[in-house]
Amino acid sequence: MQHFSIHFNLPPYFVPLLRNPQCKPPPTPSPVKTHLSLAHSRRHTRSERQVSPSPSASSIAESRNSSPSDPSFTEPIDSSPTPHDIHHTIFLLQHLLRLSVPHIITNILDQAEHWHQVGAQCREKAYVSEHSLPDPYPLGVNVSGVGPAPVRKIVFTIESHDQGWSSTDDGGSWTWFDVVAQSTGPGTQPGTGTEPRVFERLHTNVPASSEARRVVIEMRRSEEGSEDADARRRAEWVRGLRDGDVVSLVPKAQFGGWTNHVLFARIVVYTTWYL
Repeated sequence: MQHFSIHFNLPPYFVPLLRNPQCKPPPTPSPVKTHLSLAHSRRHTRSERQVSPSPSASSIAESRNSSPSDPSFTEPIDSSPTPHDIHHTIFLLQHLLRLSVPHIITNILDQAEHWHQVGAQCREKAYVSEHSLPDPYPLGVNVSGVGPAPVRKIVFTIESHDQGWSSTDDGGSWTWFDVVAQSTGPGTQPGTGTEPRVFERLHTNVPASSEARRVVIEMRRSEEGSEDADARRRAEWVRGLRDGDVVSLVPKAQFGGWTNHVLFARIVVYTTWYL
């Protein structure tokens, strides 16, 4: 008798279900049987994905504490749950808990934030003034998911400051960050797709301060019903993202003397793999 083991990265409350002796690897999903269409491609299987290893918590912490003289780097972040893990979770909900209503299963997965995540981080020093070229910061993430609006959440981490002084005391800040989504079709090169979608002023630096500050900003699709106008604006922008879009950060500055100093940035996109 051959023995084998299967490893899945699932939420803790699913672990007891895996001990059920009747639990077997799920079959290939069928829209007729599961009512949930899952996209599978060779580039998303565990054995065939050619991506760099995800940085560990210690390596990320080390990069945060690196001195400004450290070499710049850009590395991908591609972590669990994988599309296969999400497929297996749907199998557990359908066959072990006997849930067959599609919207109940999707609500469970969304409430648990059981989403695939992909991202990148970069410590590339950049100094942006109003005379700089309008090129995005060297950091972009490809959206990969299923459905007409697969993105559920985007998390941005930004470490930056401005020039450290100001000739006025009106409290205004003229260094900030926009987010750009560039749609690219099959075979097109970045920057040659349709007109980019811009979300203006995702983050604004503290004015006249040379102290680097790190902020974490979330854009959630679920905030569409919020009373906060900014939250609704973020949610509307997230709902417009499609599979294949490239999400980038764009440091901005306006008026003479204002300079946006960028030290570190990370983008992580959370997407669904079910309809």
